[in-house]
Amino acid sequence: MLKKDYIDNQKGVTLLELVVAIALLGMLSVSVLMLMSHGITYFGTTERQIELLDNLNSAMNFMSKTVRETQGGYISVASQGELRYRDLDSLGAERLCRFKVDNGVLVRETETSAGSWGNAQGLTSGEITITDLVFTTVSTKTVKIYLQARFKDGKTAALESVAAARTE
Repeated sequence: MLKKDYIDNQKGVTLLELVVAIALLGMLSVSVLMLMSHGITYFGTTERQIELLDNLNSAMNFMSKTVRETQGGYISVASQGELRYRDLDSLGAERLCRFKVDNGVLVRETETSAGSWGNAQGLTSGEITITDLVFTTVSTKTVKIYLQARFKDGKTAALESVAAARTE
């Protein structure tokens, strides 16, 4: 009977049980927080890479669209990393333009009336360094564009497109 009274009178937990429960809860909490932290970091990194790839893809699409819409179908691979084409200015006058890489940034420039190049328009963000830009003539009005870039985190991406100028 003494044993039964002892068990029935137990109303709490021992200090040791409490310490073990707190330690287990602490380890579980740390594990969950680490998983959440890694997930948030990975999501942020992936989100940023998508933005940079989107910027690079927009630049490639802009170049391809420009080639398709060139005036009179004039496109010329001036050098491996430079493409020249004819465009219309805001007044409808024909002008010579080019795509090239300047200090790691893809730019579009327009020939000025003095015969020099100006009005540089950057097509990629400063967080992208263009490491390679190759234009290859496929036919008289078709060009293959290869664009390679390195992001600030060291990762690289490459895009390739073939664009043909309209024949009128």
